Amino acid sequence: MKQEIIKMLSRVKYYLIFSLTLSLSNAFAQPYIYYPKPIVNSLNQSDIYRINLSTGEDNLVIKDAGRISQILWNSDQTNLFINQRYSQEDVIKLDNLNKKVILSYQPSTRFSIIGLHDAPKINRVIIEYGNEDDEYINTVIYNWNNYEPIDTINFDPDWGTILSKDEKILYSITADTIGIYFSAFDLLNNTLLYKNRKINNFIRPDHMYYDEVDARQGKVLFLGSTQGYEGLKIFVVSPDSGLYFNPAPIPPVRSKGYLSANADYVIIEQLHLVMDNIKANIGHEFHTGKIQIYSAIDGDKITSLDLPSSKSARILIFDNYPNMFYYYNYENNIVIPVDLTKLHIKNSLSGSVKVSVTKTDSISKF
Repeated sequence: MKQEIIKMLSRVKYYLIFSLTLSLSNAFAQPYIYYPKPIVNSLNQSDIYRINLSTGEDNLVIKDAGRISQILWNSDQTNLFINQRYSQEDVIKLDNLNKKVILSYQPSTRFSIIGLHDAPKINRVIIEYGNEDDEYINTVIYNWNNYEPIDTINFDPDWGTILSKDEKILYSITADTIGIYFSAFDLLNNTLLYKNRKINNFIRPDHMYYDEVDARQGKVLFLGSTQGYEGLKIFVVSPDSGLYFNPAPIPPVRSKGYLSANADYVIIEQLHLVMDNIKANIGHEFHTGKIQIYSAIDGDKITSLDLPSSKSARILIFDNYPNMFYYYNYENNIVIPVDLTKLHIKNSLSGSVKVSVTKTDSISKF
């Protein structure tokens, strides 16, 4: 998930959108991408469609949904969190595609959702709000059943927040030139347990930088180096116990990292920066299709994958499919499901699915 499926953040952050595997009804038996499709001849109004990543089907879900700036969803994809032009949040429950608005929130300032945690084990939903520039405002804890607010906390995390595996503790992540720090909030008793606890043996000197981060199941993934991409290494960290293993080196190229939904695997995607305008320092990342899989338990490399390269591919991870990731290329509308327990793909397109939407209707619009 630090999931970026709908909206890429301008600074190093991650979306923690999914946090639980639930038993699903037939209506929600496949992973979906929800996206807004503009209505022709309207004033920025959109319908909401969804793409079934297993079949490629593209279906209308909500008609006349408004002027949408953002769509997120919970772990079993039965609730949509819809941001209307950064000014109103609607939580819409989908029950066999019957729509019911269960929360309509209008704060005093324009906002976006920058973090979302499902915690049904303890009957909680945690939403982090930011302004239009994704600068942190506050964190609101809601009742999971009726979305009544329970408490508001102010963490102001540098790198977002993470739920403990048992969902009882919310950690925030901050950093300075000395190290990485965690603060812990007890979600059952609404109390701060500790603030800015430094991880032992995890030093962040002035010349150390950290690139992409991701977090799931009480683990946090960092990619760090003291030598730029030449010395890039994997760090998998627990807020309470520290490092899982000595930092593991990865290929010395521009990379993006992900944790699998069950947090047993680290997925490293190799990227190439293409400069569109050198003078203006404007460019885009080209997805090479070269992916390495490592163990998140001991750091050992498991295998390498060579998938089709594209400027418009992305890796999607869903917690209701804990052993899978989906390599979605919306340039040619191909979805390649990868089962991390069966990493022996002989043909990079084996098991791929052709998506039935056009390029103009794809998630490239997000």
